[in-house]
Amino acid sequence: MKYKHQSHVVFTELNGEIAILNSKTGIYFTLDDVGAFIWQLLNQPMDEMGLTKLVTDEYEIDEETAKQDIQELLQHLIKEELVEEI
Repeated sequence: MKYKHQSHVVFTELNGEIAILNSKTGIYFTLDDVGAFIWQLLNQPMDEMGLTKLVTDEYEIDEETAKQDIQELLQHLIKEELVEEI
């Protein structure tokens, strides 16, 4: 399964973080630097395995921890209707 941004979200980078607006609900979200890195990767459809590889290559984190953190982030972004599964 792959993931990508939903078409109704607006986002911008602010000091290494990402600010996201869900234009359907009017609610803002922010992501820290690692979340921002993942968010940028989702400009194009990506699967969990690809995200995990890129995160472990970029940051000093073990694969299992990265995988778990990415799954949690994706679940939250899906719940908030910011990312969709394709």
